[in-house]
Amino acid sequence: MDVALGFRPHTGWAVAVAVAGDLASPQVVDRRVIPLTDEDHIPAQLYHAAVGLDLATAEKLVRRAEEIVIQVTGREVASFLAALRATGHTPVTAGIATTAGGPETVSPHRGGPQADVAYVLAAHMRMHAAEGELYGEALAEALYEAGLMVTRVHPRDVTAVAVRGLQQDAESLQQAVKALGVPLGPPWRKDEKEATLLAWTALAELRSTID
Repeated sequence: MDVALGFRPHTGWAVAVAVAGDLASPQVVDRRVIPLTDEDHIPAQLYHAAVGLDLATAEKLVRRAEEIVIQVTGREVASFLAALRATGHTPVTAGIATTAGGPETVSPHRGGPQADVAYVLAAHMRMHAAEGELYGEALAEALYEAGLMVTRVHPRDVTAVAVRGLQQDAESLQQAVKALGVPLGPPWRKDEKEATLLAWTALAELRSTID
């Protein structure tokens, strides 16, 4: 059975959900929290850790952190996909909540120039933005490399995009997603619900291209 994935990344980790079934009555077939970095070797808030260092040392820290994030994220995504396939599911598409690619983007971390460390460190808001973009883009890259379609959605637009893609009003979607969490048991927090909406919307987009 084809499944769609939804990811709600944070600084160093992400909530991941897999959704399968009919669009009118989908089901969550997996949910988990996955690490996106190795905090035993590098701080999750890499730019914050670089504050106060000379520029050369700061750049070295950031580049090393980026490498670790890409490695760990790739490994964890591969493990998630393997677990799904082992239970008879075929991951085909994914939605990620990320600011990367939007108007608040500092700069791409993959497939483009690396973030300008001095520029990012000059403003606290840029540090938060760059860290968020790094984790979101590491997820996107890992999923692309695994052959999945990937849709990026700004975190503040998750519900609006779902309303358009699933052609339901926001209240109905909220109730539906709440019900999807009942068989799983608690906790069923906002992150899981947003990841579910992202996966469900990605599944609808895929089905529309097939139809």
